[in-house]
Amino acid sequence: MASMLLLAQGCMGLRAGFITQVGAGKHGYLMYDIISRCHRNCIYTYGCTYLIYIVGDALRLLIRHRRARWPGATVPLALGGNLRVAESCRSVTLLRMQESPSWLRDSLPLAVEVFQTTERLSLAEAKQADYRPVEPGFQWGPVWSTAWFRLRGELPGSLLGKRLALRFSSGTEALLYEEGRRKQGFDLYHEYCLLSPVAAPGAVEFYVEAACNMALGQSLFWWDAEELQEQWKRELPGELRFAEIWVFDEELWRSSVREEHEGALAEHAPEEGGVTRCHACGHGHIDTAWLWPLRETRRKIQRTWATVLELMDRYPSFCFIGSQAQQYEYLREDAPKLLDRIRARVEEGRWEPGGAMWIEADCQVPSGEALVRQFLVGTAAFREFFGDEVRQKHLFLPDSFGFPASLPQIAKLAGIETFITNKMSWCETNEFSQVSFFWRGIDGTELLSHFTPGDNYNASFEAKDLKHGADKLRRLAPKTQEDWLFLFGYGDGGGGPTAEMLERMVSMPDLSKEIQVQPSTVRAFCERLHERSQGLPVWDGELYLELHRGTFTSQAWLKAANAEAERRLRRIEIGLASREDLTLAREHAASLTEAWKHVLLHQFHDILPGTSIREVYDDASEAYAQFDVQMQEIEATMRVSEADAAAVHVFNPASVARSGVVEHEGGLSFSQELPPLGQGGIVLEVDDEVQASPRRLANHWLSVEVDEAGRIASLQRQQEATPLNAEDASGLLPLNQLVLYEDKPTNWEAWDIAPGYEKSAAPIESPAESIRLVSEHPLRAEIEVERALGERSRLRQRYRLDAASARIDIELDIDWQEERKLLRALFPTRIRARHACYGIQFGHIWRATHQNTSWEQARFEVPGHGFVDLSEPGFGLALLDRNKFGKSCLGGTLGLSLLRSPIFPDPSCDRGRHLIRYALFPHAGKSDPGAVFAQADGLAHPLRVEPGPAAQEPPFLLEANGRVEIAAFKLSEDGGSRILRLVERSGRRGPLSIRWRFPVKRVELVDLHEQSLGEVLELSDAKTRLDLRPFQIVTLRIS
Repeated sequence: MASMLLLAQGCMGLRAGFITQVGAGKHGYLMYDIISRCHRNCIYTYGCTYLIYIVGDALRLLIRHRRARWPGATVPLALGGNLRVAESCRSVTLLRMQESPSWLRDSLPLAVEVFQTTERLSLAEAKQADYRPVEPGFQWGPVWSTAWFRLRGELPGSLLGKRLALRFSSGTEALLYEEGRRKQGFDLYHEYCLLSPVAAPGAVEFYVEAACNMALGQSLFWWDAEELQEQWKRELPGELRFAEIWVFDEELWRSSVREEHEGALAEHAPEEGGVTRCHACGHGHIDTAWLWPLRETRRKIQRTWATVLELMDRYPSFCFIGSQAQQYEYLREDAPKLLDRIRARVEEGRWEPGGAMWIEADCQVPSGEALVRQFLVGTAAFREFFGDEVRQKHLFLPDSFGFPASLPQIAKLAGIETFITNKMSWCETNEFSQVSFFWRGIDGTELLSHFTPGDNYNASFEAKDLKHGADKLRRLAPKTQEDWLFLFGYGDGGGGPTAEMLERMVSMPDLSKEIQVQPSTVRAFCERLHERSQGLPVWDGELYLELHRGTFTSQAWLKAANAEAERRLRRIEIGLASREDLTLAREHAASLTEAWKHVLLHQFHDILPGTSIREVYDDASEAYAQFDVQMQEIEATMRVSEADAAAVHVFNPASVARSGVVEHEGGLSFSQELPPLGQGGIVLEVDDEVQASPRRLANHWLSVEVDEAGRIASLQRQQEATPLNAEDASGLLPLNQLVLYEDKPTNWEAWDIAPGYEKSAAPIESPAESIRLVSEHPLRAEIEVERALGERSRLRQRYRLDAASARIDIELDIDWQEERKLLRALFPTRIRARHACYGIQFGHIWRATHQNTSWEQARFEVPGHGFVDLSEPGFGLALLDRNKFGKSCLGGTLGLSLLRSPIFPDPSCDRGRHLIRYALFPHAGKSDPGAVFAQADGLAHPLRVEPGPAAQEPPFLLEANGRVEIAAFKLSEDGGSRILRLVERSGRRGPLSIRWRFPVKRVELVDLHEQSLGEVLELSDAKTRLDLRPFQIVTLRIS
């Protein structure tokens, strides 16, 4: 066993040059990384894992047996991993290094040639390229380029019959091809590959496709070693380190791994409290995009999954989960033979294609219907790839940033029985108090859930990982639970398990009685969990992550593009399903599924939240431009004939009846009241008009005054004598206060808004450069405010009031050029309420407006959809928004986050022009929540002027008083009927009547996969009646 002895010196700073501290981690851990440098006579320690024992004032470091060591070599080192070090140990000095382990011996160096390209080539194409010889130490690049290495050598007869390993490093990620077959990935943690047996001596040849990026792209973090940082700042960061064949002594390797693991288990024994049963499942978490673009993800999948398949050959008990349907789609397109090998393991029951969604989605920003489509499209793809036997029963989202209270019902209706995540362990203020529990949603649906107590979906199967999981389970559930899920394998950027991890796993029955490890699939664990679920506690409401609050706002343009795409797809599906003849809907069905896949892909939990590199968003912008072209082509086929094109009608895409002002042929008109999805004509007269001056707008419902800074000096309903503005000794406090804040979170720039950020508030209070009345019409008036904003930004803001409208619309046209700033709009009101109502997907929830507890204090920025409403009986104000998701309400002050400008991982995040819309809706308090939903719907789904005469009637009429959302009206997935999805969103129990305006023979309740729930609804006089419970989702198949 190789080892070093390190002694504390008692002085500040780490000494001796070989060892470098690179940062401080969470919970008092010091964080280190590996130094790597190549010299001709230097052996690498790049990527080693270390275990430190603290004995008095001495530190003993044991090198993990994943790398060979040679006597007399010069080995630059750094400590690796998260290590708790005694405070007294301020520095360490290298005293000695023992001889290396001997499980790799008899080296056979290989001749190396290289071909470099920026293209993504197949192996056949790469074989035709022109190669040139290179030596170890060869540097290559640039980042995101590819180097194909051809390795050649002569295998002597003395090596026949021996276990051989190819050891290779390009300083980057790479994929080995052996005899034309994707064999294994190479990366920081996988530097050798066991070769297939060789029948005869002679020439050997291998190809390696190397990608010039690290596992985490080219991005560097505070924990990365200085030398690693310098390497990836170079123009040519790739570096050929070694390419050689070794004899691999498997028995000696196995005994050394077990010996080391046994010692570590003794040092990291779990606390007393009884036996726990650890269900160990391999995982190689591959973010579908993050610090690398989508095109690189496609290669990461091949590297990681080829490695897993090789390890499955060596370890028959090893089980693995690959959770994202999109990644199997990539594999089918790029490496179908690799997918065939996976299918064979799926049939064995060892490879688990399970997770239920198309990708591991963000769950805070997508609409409720988009979450439905994640299940619908994802499970259909899993069935297509692997057959009906691979039923999706668990939702697997280890890394998503919080979960709405509507998700349990959505998941259950999609056939999901269990929810698995890890992310709640990241809460920075309060520890989540459960491991296994029932999660109760807003409608009362309960979903059995498990939060992996190891707090890591990338565990390396070390003793400290096992101890952490077992101890946490015993601490939080000392008597009721003994089973827990353990996910192991390097991830985020892929890589997956290593042979060392699996050797530790299979050795556990011999080494530990307190932690009973059994290889398992996630499905098998879930079945066990259900068997023992009686008496588990219940968590009621949202799962709010006390971290990453900036993800509700970062990359605002993409959040807006996503929301608009969701609405556009909904309108197109409604238009096609509303036709008497479904032929056109069937013709476009495949194209619409692909369009949904595009939207769902970009809802990945590191794309839509705004936490990826610039290349990801450049690609997303191009993808959305292509999406727009595709939608225009479909919409063109839906247009009326030329004979009818001269006529126009108004379409109401909202879920509530409404009328309002519309723009037509450069002018303004008024639409008659239209039912949901209804069409109608234009009315030239309306019983109201807007009164306007440069500082005041008023109509029958509202009066709005603007101050010299461009804020709302006074807002009141005409029926009320009291304005909604808060008041202090100086007078009324303005609404729509724009405030800039320093936005410099400690670690995660694009992810976080730091607690206490509000202390840096810089309100925009100076007089505006201009305030003028730019539109004065009986149907609409607008006041425009222009001003500088911050150090480099410009703002044009409009207040718009329409005739007969009970809301004041606010539009901001911003050229945003700030750096590390947060822009918010604040609305201090005089309303007294202890809770505010926030719209969420498929419903709403109430959150405290006070900070009595640490749980409430942590919710200083929360997610929401459509509105946040603050009301007291008879007096209320709703802040409505279009495509904004970060909100707050503290005391009587409503807040909306508008823009951020972090510098990592995308230094250009959101710089540029933004058009932002929100509105204020004063109302009569809590008596009519449907009114708030109606106004929010109106802002999100405005009336549309479309060519052609109006249809006689909408496809159906709802008698629901605005409390029901029409989530979808579409062609069924099998193309044989129509699907209508409705959601009770007001939280009120009651009847719903649907009057059909097209021929209907049968109405059947179905699940989200459009499979029968065994109930056919009564159909009488073209009318269907059903009773809805609060927040119930109902899906109907209409034949």
